[in-house]
Amino acid sequence: MPGIAINPRSSFRDDNHYRMKNVFLILFAFALLTACGAEKDTCVDKPDLGGIKVDLNIERLEDDWKNCESEEAMLAFMNRNPEIASVFFKRDQYPNDSIFAKVMLERAKNPAVDTLYNESKKRFGDFSDIRADLEETFKSIKYQYPDFVAPKVKTIISGLANDMYYSDSLIVIGLDFYLGKGATFRPINYPSYVLRRYDKPYIVPGIALLMSQRYNLTNGKDRTMLSDMVFYGKSYYFAKQILPCTPDSLLIGYTKEEYEEANEHQPVIWASLLQNEMIYETGHMEKSRFMDERPNTTEIGPKCPGRIGRFVGWKIVNEYMERKPETSLKRLMAEKNSTLIFKESKYKPS
Repeated sequence: MPGIAINPRSSFRDDNHYRMKNVFLILFAFALLTACGAEKDTCVDKPDLGGIKVDLNIERLEDDWKNCESEEAMLAFMNRNPEIASVFFKRDQYPNDSIFAKVMLERAKNPAVDTLYNESKKRFGDFSDIRADLEETFKSIKYQYPDFVAPKVKTIISGLANDMYYSDSLIVIGLDFYLGKGATFRPINYPSYVLRRYDKPYIVPGIALLMSQRYNLTNGKDRTMLSDMVFYGKSYYFAKQILPCTPDSLLIGYTKEEYEEANEHQPVIWASLLQNEMIYETGHMEKSRFMDERPNTTEIGPKCPGRIGRFVGWKIVNEYMERKPETSLKRLMAEKNSTLIFKESKYKPS
């Protein structure tokens, strides 16, 4: 199993590059013994949530939508659920409501949608497992933020129109997007490294990451990649605290192998970022190579997963919080100074 290699276009001087290659060989030898094993799923400290109460309201709408038998009934359904009509079914793109209702009724009766509906029923059942996970998620947030009010949750089958909608007061889950690799129909125009995350186990972690945005404060004037890295790092740290036993690989959307390789080769990754002077880069195109969705970060090596800057940001935030045990999650999320977090983390993998 090959490891993460330094890109041959390195601008290191030859002697430094040679030393880095030797370091990599040592790391790679060690990784052969560890990286191919199962990820160690460790739980962070889990608070006692027994006294926390939340009002969890889940409304299953897939039956209501599928059972509409007339255009009038369909339009009434959409009027009762304006976010679904707008975000999932793009109501504003139709010339009038009559045409919109007609098209939606035809879609609901489409045989392919029947297949999605039936497979969703089988895959998600009574939703009790996700309900339990959402309840724990909301309780964990309320433990940290006592004023938190749980958003309403709705589920829908849409014919793969959309995956998820989030606001502070409402979450809509397009269940047919999350049927997984065994589904008859899957979302189109998604690369495999993104498509694999459209599966049931990713629903609640994805919601936790979305909900972190409510609390994740940033300095809007700081356009550096470091600021972006710390922003994502705080989001992943938040989600891990809210879902303490969720594997890190699941939170960040890597395979276990990708996560283990990135984790073991942090010194190589960090050296490459420093070598290419990326930490304080402000150019969008330059940052995107390390922050955005890609199959691999080839600037570091062919086996380095995409979004590696987000991964490193998470490690920086973890180091910061380990050095600042008195810092609460609430205080971390309110800290806008990414440079302060970075410097006080003393992040320097070795």
